[in-house]
Amino acid sequence: MVHYPHYAKAMATTGDYDLVCNGHEHKARIEEIANVKGGKTLRLDPGTTAGIGSKPTYILGDLEKMEFEIRDVHSTISRRRADQQGSDRIVRATRKHV
Repeated sequence: MVHYPHYAKAMATTGDYDLVCNGHEHKARIEEIANVKGGKTLRLDPGTTAGIGSKPTYILGDLEKMEFEIRDVHSTISRRRADQQGSDRIVRATRKHV
């Protein structure tokens, strides 16, 4: 993990890494970079959780499968609030029956 994308891209091209992460750009991206060993290295930039310069994002990944997806922070927060409200209703309903 490095801050600047040009360092991440340089690291990726060596073929010494399966995955390189960086920040700084404030734009989420998942990029395959060809490396000198004939393979590809993934470069991930999660974007900005604060929403500076673009919408707030993060990356969720499965390291065993090497699968990653860019997620929107606001959508995740909305889902969590809905889930919490649903679980609060279940707790309230349970308490009424006790």
